[in-house]
Amino acid sequence: MIQARVVYDPVRDLLVGTVIATGATLEARDARELAELLFAAGVRHGYVSMPKRSDVGDIAPATGDKIALNWRLNQLGQAEADQRLALLDSIPVIERNGRPFAVRLSDIPERWRSEFSQRLRGSTVPVPENGSDLAFVWDWKRFVNSGPWPL
Repeated sequence: MIQARVVYDPVRDLLVGTVIATGATLEARDARELAELLFAAGVRHGYVSMPKRSDVGDIAPATGDKIALNWRLNQLGQAEADQRLALLDSIPVIERNGRPFAVRLSDIPERWRSEFSQRLRGSTVPVPENGSDLAFVWDWKRFVNSGPWPL
């Protein structure tokens, strides 16, 4: 998971989030707004560090800001999880021997089909059935649950 560090800049009265993996710096006056920027950058609830006031004094975000930021990240993560579950439920699964086996690429909405097909390049796939390209159901689930990606 992508991690971030959030501090308070008292001179500019801003919260400043730094995405550890990329070094990208995101700024906002409102903790909820910063949470949305961090979420869009791939940061999820539980992966944000914020210094304690006793350790760093003025640059530690206020307790209310910490709560608001974490609450919003959690809320965004839950909405994303609900959307992923709805997407998984919307695609029919082909069973073999009573077990989930494959999905038809043609059943996947184009919004995700192209990227999923690209990720499948070089992977083993089931033999096409009635002219339909197939993918193993576990590859589809892994794709949907890997993140972050826009829903």
